[in-house]
Amino acid sequence: MPLSDEQFGINDLARWLAMDARDVTKLVSRGKLPARRVGGEWRFHRAEITRWIEAELHISSCAELLRFEQTPIAAHSSHQSSGGLLTDSVLLPECVVYPLQGKTKSSVLRELVQTAANSYRIWDTDAVLKALQEREDLSSTAFASGVAFPHPGRRMHGEISESVVAMGISQQGIPFGGPDGRLTHLFFLVLATDDPTHLSILARLSRLTRSVETLVERVRECGNSNAAMEILREAETGFQGDTLA
Repeated sequence: MPLSDEQFGINDLARWLAMDARDVTKLVSRGKLPARRVGGEWRFHRAEITRWIEAELHISSCAELLRFEQTPIAAHSSHQSSGGLLTDSVLLPECVVYPLQGKTKSSVLRELVQTAANSYRIWDTDAVLKALQEREDLSSTAFASGVAFPHPGRRMHGEISESVVAMGISQQGIPFGGPDGRLTHLFFLVLATDDPTHLSILARLSRLTRSVETLVERVRECGNSNAAMEILREAETGFQGDTLA
């Protein structure tokens, strides 16, 4: 099965992406999908496909993000199976910090990990922090909207017991390496035990921060962590029942 086996074929990938196998073949032939020939057939590597999907999510429209949330990949995530709301399963009230005290990228990452540890789902905070720093060294997880989604480049198995998200809000903003040079105000630390959950969380958070007008500004100015959590939960609850037109 894709995203659990290390390698798989076109039919498996097409089924999990809810695409026609012919369309997947076209993407491969155009060099849009990472693949290699093995015995005359296209084969895909789990880690490479995960990175490809992750990159696509960051540039997808809200409709495309919703479409992804309805694919078999997202449906197999742990947060989807527990009810579908991040605020019911992986983003807990004790994992929200307002305001962030850190003023640099490294101090913000450290503070987010400490906040996520309030969930008692992290076994090795040092290893998690190291993985986050290594991922940020490759490229920043900050985006032009003033939001960042720091996460490790690999899934966390021995370091955490369950997937968890921490949210941090900086009123003044942090230089986090966004593409437009602007400061980052809203941070979502994503720690997942498996690829479907990781990608599903990223898709939901991306859709929330793009489709809900002024969400970042409202959270930034709300005044405390409880209010920030309520704003996010209200916005996410509004997604319940969303379907593609």
